[in-house]
Amino acid sequence: MRVSYGIVGNDAGIYVANVANSQNAIATINGSVPSLTYNGSYGNLGLMPEMKYEWEYGLELKFLKNRLGLDISYYDNYIDDQILNLTTEASSGATSQWTNVGRISNNGLEVSLTATPIQRENFSWNTRLNYSFNRTMVDKLNSGGDMLTFYSADENSLKVVAEVGKKLGNIYAYDIAKDDQGNNLISDEGYYVIDKTKYKYVGNILPKAIGGMTNTFNYKNWSLDFTVDYRLGGKMVSENQKYAMGTGAYENTLEYRETGVTLGGVNQNTGEKND
Repeated sequence: MRVSYGIVGNDAGIYVANVANSQNAIATINGSVPSLTYNGSYGNLGLMPEMKYEWEYGLELKFLKNRLGLDISYYDNYIDDQILNLTTEASSGATSQWTNVGRISNNGLEVSLTATPIQRENFSWNTRLNYSFNRTMVDKLNSGGDMLTFYSADENSLKVVAEVGKKLGNIYAYDIAKDDQGNNLISDEGYYVIDKTKYKYVGNILPKAIGGMTNTFNYKNWSLDFTVDYRLGGKMVSENQKYAMGTGAYENTLEYRETGVTLGGVNQNTGEKND
């Protein structure tokens, strides 16, 4: 059995806190004029290192002359002054900035099973199977608010947030406007009416579990290793699918079109080519 406690510091990448400009030359009638512009990410001279405080408890067991093993670990930690790269208004001259967002806490379980199914004089097979899950919560934000958006797209119609008291990485998107009976509203052009005053929770970006399987085969002086990783859960938003569905580029949108409409020699309802 084991118990450990640790405090670890972590800084942002090298030079990202610097407030620096790029110098360029702009051609004019009277010659070139020097120009100073921000880089894509604006620096932050007040950026502090993040500090991680963690307890970990573990149990390791071995059986059958070490041919079968089990390792279980549980951890509980929190990170003060978590560093994240946040998007900023492009009118500021930059599109992002590294900043200390607040306190993030984590707890999770890791389970590892090891085995040696085959053990011969000239050949052996060792395998290891891992499974783990992690729960990440937002405890507080340095900005003093209840929510911080660290990614947004399509004029804020989609955003990924850090929200106090909830899991990190929740995804919110504009909801479809409803009538008094709760039915979706559709415009005269046949599009859903989007309610830009109301967001709907659509998922979380973090996986529910991750792990992998590692195998090692030994034959005399030769060794072969291969690993398979897996990641279960975690939502993602596909911009390609969104716009392809909206423009009717996918075959599964054909059934919703008017019968007999032909575009480019193709019947838009059946997908068949017309001579």
